Amino acid sequence: MTGCANVNMAVPDTLQCKIDHLRHNGRIAAEELELSRNPNWLAGLAGQEVWPQHHDLLVDLRSKVDAPRRLAGLRQVISEAV
Repeated sequence: MTGCANVNMAVPDTLQCKIDHLRHNGRIAAEELELSRNPNWLAGLAGQEVWPQHHDLLVDLRSKVDAPRRLAGLRQVISEAV
């Protein structure tokens, strides 16, 4: 028996729903009582080459973020913690 024995296994409906939601909405659909959190789902789905076709429209509602300033702040906090 090889590690690819279940390669033809059907995708469960709940997983297919999560995949479809990410592809169409650019967002992870989170369930309240899931063991895995969004970063874990994103890592797993990205590892399977599942990518959004569009960005999440909620992003357009956010005001402009000063990313360089925020990242500099994160670097500062990390350097102080290490």
